[in-house]
Amino acid sequence: MKSLLRLFGAPKVRQSVDLVPLAPLADEGQVVWAVGDVHGCLSLYRKLEAEILADARAQERKVTIVLLGDVVDRGPASAEVLDLLTSRPPEGLKRICLRGNHEDMMLQFLETPDPAADWLHFGGRETLMSYGVDGMEFSAMPKRKLEQFIRAIIPEQHIRFLRSLQFGAVYKSYVLVHAGVDPQFGPELQPSQTLMWGNAGEGFGPDGPAVVHGHVIQPAPIVTPQRVAIDTGAYKTGILTAAQLSSGYPPRILSVTDH
Repeated sequence: MKSLLRLFGAPKVRQSVDLVPLAPLADEGQVVWAVGDVHGCLSLYRKLEAEILADARAQERKVTIVLLGDVVDRGPASAEVLDLLTSRPPEGLKRICLRGNHEDMMLQFLETPDPAADWLHFGGRETLMSYGVDGMEFSAMPKRKLEQFIRAIIPEQHIRFLRSLQFGAVYKSYVLVHAGVDPQFGPELQPSQTLMWGNAGEGFGPDGPAVVHGHVIQPAPIVTPQRVAIDTGAYKTGILTAAQLSSGYPPRILSVTDH
């Protein structure tokens, strides 16, 4: 079968664009699920993962879960989500996490803590509180004190994990990213900012692979031949959604709720 990476040929390279690779996800007969934005909702993710794993075991198959980024911020348990994702998964399960814009903002903050950082107002405060800090006014801290404080509460294992996150993946006829793609480039290389922050409505066109993404909250999953959008706003709605990806169409959708 002709590789999607070869199908699009060499990408156009611009000096001003930071192009990053999208890693091929080998087809090893496993069940592959993409999971929308978790945003610190640990109980929902645990529930969803348990259902996915039980389903795969019933089929006597291994399973790979690709979290589409934004596993931190907004919700109440970002530290615990990172604890889970940096721990050894259950037998027969592999987890891959992509870098979303919230992981990117968190990393920038951790590298240069700033009490005026935008991240603190876009879910970062909730993330810091999940590490056991309650009621602290971060914006009033001097930078040096804030840097010392951050180093004391954030485990190095979490920082290494965030730094290691890949920007996207290619699997069968799907490209998995957090936010969107730039159709001027193929699925081999894409601009990092587009993958994390880009237009979630853009795709590769009618003859290209389907783009599986989160980033923008949808009232219900969107499934078309060119697009699979599965951010159902877990931290707002209490609904977390996943899509099982295969050669067939449409992908199977699974949602769990805390209602």
